[in-house]
Amino acid sequence: MASTDPLPLPTDLSGLTTAWLEAALRTRHPGVRLLGSRIIDVNHGTCTKVRIALDAQGKHPEAERAFRKALDYWQGDPTTVMNNLALNLASQEFLDEAIEILNKAKAISPDRI
Repeated sequence: MASTDPLPLPTDLSGLTTAWLEAALRTRHPGVRLLGSRIIDVNHGTCTKVRIALDAQGKHPEAERAFRKALDYWQGDPTTVMNNLALNLASQEFLDEAIEILNKAKAISPDRI
């Protein structure tokens, strides 16, 4: 029987292509464009989990503003957002601030960083 799902889930890792990930993101974020992706880690088990790094459009200043705004409203452990902000700042060569943010994240949640 043919699937009625407009974007069927991949049945194996080879289906997690940049094109598929972009299409999946566009269901909630129209116009998003990925430049690339790569699988970082795979945890096989009862429920396979895959960590994927996405390379977006390179709009680092816009992303930086979004990460900073997310931190203003974040509830719970902010270290994931802080890590993303630090990576963003490092990509813009703001290394001192990136290191400062990573150190703050480590102080908040030493087991995660």
